[in-house]
Amino acid sequence: MAQEGELVKLGNGRWARFRQLPVYAGEVRGPVTLLAAVELDQRTQELLEAAEVSLDAYRLRGFEMDVRLDADGNVRFEQRPSVH
Repeated sequence: MAQEGELVKLGNGRWARFRQLPVYAGEVRGPVTLLAAVELDQRTQELLEAAEVSLDAYRLRGFEMDVRLDADGNVRFEQRPSVH
């Protein structure tokens, strides 16, 4: 299951980030939210595309890496934990 802030590449090749969105529905009691993938702006799309090219170089060297996007919109790489 996805988590708030997680990046996902959509079927059309564009990037999105999962966000908790408030849902307002008549007589619903208490806060209700919906987890939805929200497409990112064009600048961020371009940054992530460039990062993906760099990510391939890491993978060729045997490093399992993921692309992350921090709250300030900066792209960074994070090594996946080893699975034994």
